[in-house]
Amino acid sequence: MPVFVAYAHDERGRALAGALVSMLRSHGITVIWDRDLKEQNVVSQGAWMAKAIAESVVICVLSADFVEYFGRTAECSAHRGVRFESFLIIQKFYDHVRSTHCPIIPVADRDFVAESAPGILAGIPISRLGKDLREGVEEIVRRIRHVESAAPAPPPPPRKLPDIVSDLESVERPDAPGPDLVREWLRCLATTPVDPGEFVGTFPAVENVIRGSVGDRLMQEVADRCVAVLHMMPAGPHGPGGKARALIVGPAWLLRRRREFGLAAKVVQEAVGIAEEAGDDSTAALGYACLGHVHRELAEDAPGRQRAEHLRVAGESVKKAVKLLRRQGDRSGRIGACHHVHAYVRWSRYQMLGEARSLRAADRLAEKAARQLSVAGLPIHHELLLLRAEIAAARGAVQRAGDLADRVVRTLTAQPGGSAAFSGLVGRAHLVLARIRRHTAPAKAAKLAEEAFKVFDRVPMPRLADLSRWMLVTLDPGASGLTPRDVRYLEKLCQDPGLRLRAVAERRRRVDDCVRRRRTVRGEWRDILKAVG
Repeated sequence: MPVFVAYAHDERGRALAGALVSMLRSHGITVIWDRDLKEQNVVSQGAWMAKAIAESVVICVLSADFVEYFGRTAECSAHRGVRFESFLIIQKFYDHVRSTHCPIIPVADRDFVAESAPGILAGIPISRLGKDLREGVEEIVRRIRHVESAAPAPPPPPRKLPDIVSDLESVERPDAPGPDLVREWLRCLATTPVDPGEFVGTFPAVENVIRGSVGDRLMQEVADRCVAVLHMMPAGPHGPGGKARALIVGPAWLLRRRREFGLAAKVVQEAVGIAEEAGDDSTAALGYACLGHVHRELAEDAPGRQRAEHLRVAGESVKKAVKLLRRQGDRSGRIGACHHVHAYVRWSRYQMLGEARSLRAADRLAEKAARQLSVAGLPIHHELLLLRAEIAAARGAVQRAGDLADRVVRTLTAQPGGSAAFSGLVGRAHLVLARIRRHTAPAKAAKLAEEAFKVFDRVPMPRLADLSRWMLVTLDPGASGLTPRDVRYLEKLCQDPGLRLRAVAERRRRVDDCVRRRRTVRGEWRDILKAVG
């Protein structure tokens, strides 16, 4: 690691710096100082200083002028170099986060008064040089070697794209090494010219990871790279299909993460049109499956009839994806992934529209998806495990639901993850466990529901946050001024947990305002739901 010598051009500063440079070089240390500038033919002295200070151990020679002008902000024509260097050195000091191995070494002669050291240098031990300027050099060399011992090892040479893609394809779980491999993939694409067609060919491996616990910032980088490729994509036979896949995997995925589902649907619809026109059934199937996801997500925030329409479109889109993949004779497990999406759509129909037959269909499709993914040798994602747990809980299979949900919670809590998708899975698992334990351990169920609400409120996921709050109401109806019969009426009359909560608030307002009540409880709740719906 080189050493940069910062000093002032006063008599004592030049003498100390010159002797120090000579003796350090005699010990085999690479030294950088301004006397070498002419030989190096430097264009910008400021850029040279900034680079040298950032990459080196810095020795500050504490002469009178260096001390006086170090960190000085007032306008002055004298010692501009010292003033410029000092701000770079101060920044280097604050960038150093460790309590040891400080890369700044103040050096002075024996007569220097330590209390006069300027600014940050006053808190760093000072190395002293004797009268002959040789005494004390060994200590300075030891300090330099000590700093070098903590310097990070040089990075290994960058790997080639096929090697990175091979590792991405072998990732069994999309958590631990996955995000790091995606970052390496992005760095490789940024530093190595890659044919757009070859770039698009790496998408299936990257998709396997980014559908897991990749954070939103990394997803933004993937989307930005996809957008850049769209502008370079050739007009040849592989161009249109590649563009369609880039739209689905990049911008559309990011829009879904941001909950901009309307824009995501438009982007995916455009991609499907491009793929179908190019005769790329595989990419078109990917787009239709993605449309199934998007329209199911749109249904969560839509009112009555629009909600049913979104769910209808979602189901039809997934069926189209399965039809295209069967036409190709696909055995890669993508049909199983489509059954997973379809199961989620049918589960949403049960939750939002109250269709009992959709619960049975969701159960059948989820188990079919798990079997087909296992046969294809693909991992069963936490999302599918959790969906099966939710369905089992709704069908009364308490033991099975608990086993599946506990499995998800154990896996997720054992690994880091800060994305919205990761947090949403944790919250849903808590909600499933709360539903299972609502009768056997209501206090534990309430705690789990509260944890779920905190997650969904933070992410945010409004519908699931409302579902968590409603779970808390059902666990203690009296706290909200309700009876168990009121809870049963509301759940029978209304499938939307947010609407139920608004109805409870409206009921409380009417009681407080002494509004005349209807003759029957059912009639009163119908009237309230009509008012707040």
